[in-house]
Amino acid sequence: GGQLGDGGSGMALIAAFEGFLSQGSLVELLERVLESHGPMLVAARAEQEERAFNRRIREEQEQAFAEALAEDQRREREREAEREQEREREREREHHPGSETPPRVVGIHLSLQLTTPAGSRGP
Repeated sequence: GGQLGDGGSGMALIAAFEGFLSQGSLVELLERVLESHGPMLVAARAEQEERAFNRRIREEQEQAFAEALAEDQRREREREAEREQEREREREREHHPGSETPPRVVGIHLSLQLTTPAGSRGP
């Protein structure tokens, strides 16, 4: 008989019989196969499920990475567009120097005290 995992096909011959089998003989043969190869079949099924699980996890991670990359690229395009707009505004200010808005005066406080020298007469 073959073994499970023979060259990675995942299939193996675990029992062979030629000729006529009665219903009872078939059931007996299948029970013996399950008894002798059951643990191996369970292990093989667990390995297969683990590979499928790992494949799904990997696919989900790749999808999440692709989505994050697309979002990062979108944000970078937005930042580059903003930088280009700022460069364009700067070029405009250089070509039209008087057109920029002068700084605004927020507030001035001025206090003057006028005195006349001692002894002089005012008007």
